[in-house]
Amino acid sequence: MIRLSKVFLYCHFIPFLILLWSTVKRFGREEWGLFAVAVYLCCLHFRLPVMANVQRAVYFHVFLSYVLLWEALETRRWDLFILSSLFCGMAMGTKFNGLLFGYIPQWILLGGWILYDGKTRLFENGLKWITHSVIAWLMMSPWLIKSLILTGNPFVPHDG
Repeated sequence: MIRLSKVFLYCHFIPFLILLWSTVKRFGREEWGLFAVAVYLCCLHFRLPVMANVQRAVYFHVFLSYVLLWEALETRRWDLFILSSLFCGMAMGTKFNGLLFGYIPQWILLGGWILYDGKTRLFENGLKWITHSVIAWLMMSPWLIKSLILTGNPFVPHDG
């Protein structure tokens, strides 16, 4: 099982680099995309053991969730919004840092979007806010159930 988790963590590397490069390139020049990739490759967490390198999976899921959420809000595409919520829940389930850096800021972003978006109705945006929360927490629920069974407390992570 540990080898499967190592493969899963290593499979995030190339897709994250491509996503980072393409996102930065979209809002700037191509050189800035390459600079962002170079800065990411200089991070310390690449030199750590794989089991301590779960943070890379959290980076990937949170960043992908932000990119999809922003695109969904700009283009008003519901399918991208659902994908964003799924990846936010995966980040929360991977490590509790996903809750701090993924879910809470996205929840605040959606709240601001509801307040300042005059193009749609308040009910429709409120429904998106609730849907994002429900999907993200449902994606995290298997990890919560596992921790509840193994430790008796759903919010105590268990690495066993």
